[in-house]
Amino acid sequence: MPAAPDLRDALLTTLAPGLAQRVAAWPPLAAALAQLWADATAAVPSLATLDGAAARLGAQLAQGLDDDAEPAQAFAAIHVADLALACACAAGDRDALVAFEHDFGRELDIAYARTGGHGLAADDFRQRVHERLFVAPPGEPARIAGYGGRGSLRSWVRVAATRVLIDQARRAAPVDAPARDERLFDRAAGPDDAELDYMRRSYGPALGEAMREGLAALSPRQRNLLRQRYLHGLGCDRLATMYGVHRATAFRWLEEARTQLFANLRTALGQRLQIAEHELDAVIDLLASRVDVSVRRLLQSRIEPS
Repeated sequence: MPAAPDLRDALLTTLAPGLAQRVAAWPPLAAALAQLWADATAAVPSLATLDGAAARLGAQLAQGLDDDAEPAQAFAAIHVADLALACACAAGDRDALVAFEHDFGRELDIAYARTGGHGLAADDFRQRVHERLFVAPPGEPARIAGYGGRGSLRSWVRVAATRVLIDQARRAAPVDAPARDERLFDRAAGPDDAELDYMRRSYGPALGEAMREGLAALSPRQRNLLRQRYLHGLGCDRLATMYGVHRATAFRWLEEARTQLFANLRTALGQRLQIAEHELDAVIDLLASRVDVSVRRLLQSRIEPS
């Protein structure tokens, strides 16, 4: 595969040092990259015709590989077709942009219909989303180049569309508009928490109650793992040492805890809010995209007996 060196070099250069070492030492790396390139160009044929496509794909892939995962697990979790489409869109490929509109235009319609656009016309909303995703700021790549294939592109687009609506809602709101009190989301509020603030305003106490219920349904070990990862900043190597297990086991436990938390949250929130399934999905996607903030706001530092 002629693209292999560019793909490999861009991947290893962009990865965090620890993960880069593990990936470089992984025996099946060459075969995995060859298969990934074949799958990517089969899904988006125009990708193979773009200058520097392999290097672009490698750099984006690096953003999607989980630092905590073993290489085999990290590669297996990548949504290759979605990654290929995002990579081609980031390069401005016309065929890819048409495919994006065909595949995800409905997501934009749903997001707009859910809120009415906060005074923004439907066409203007679409234009803002497209500018947010595909127009590169000076000296920077387009935002869609930040999608690395971890999680579906559909969920990523939902979050991007919701953030455009959040920006519009903040512009449209009166300067002195009061916010409903929900202490869970007021704790440690910062300038980068606009998405969670938007949900607090939109869904009120029901969201905080559902999050606490979802957390309470986890086992003590699951809650402790989430505390140690997101509150105390411990990686899987440290967690494995603390629990006396292999690193892969610690990673699996952590993934199970995260997955179970958001499954519990979806159930609890669905019982409290009379909203459509697609709107519920968008809320969960947004919380999952800010999992570090979401979990930190729920957890105290006290470690529980397992």
